[in-house]
Amino acid sequence: MDRIKSKRKRRNKNSKRYKKPKNAIGCAAFGGRTFAEAKRLVNDLLVATYFSKLHQECAGNVSEMARRADMERPNIRTNLRRMKRVYK
Repeated sequence: MDRIKSKRKRRNKNSKRYKKPKNAIGCAAFGGRTFAEAKRLVNDLLVATYFSKLHQECAGNVSEMARRADMERPNIRTNLRRMKRVYK
């Protein structure tokens, strides 16, 4: 286990991740956000809109929501929690 941790540490120290330049302007249509930030925003809006409509159509029935969305129930629950809806 110590070997795995040490390899991870070395890999993290030497990783060449892209760092956003300090002077990145972004696109004016998305409020000056970078592509990654704009993509995250649009994706969050899509998920929230889709699942709120699905939740209304199915009257909160998670099994029916899963059938209509062709997803598994745990994934439906996860998305509902992300939307701050109360699921018990």
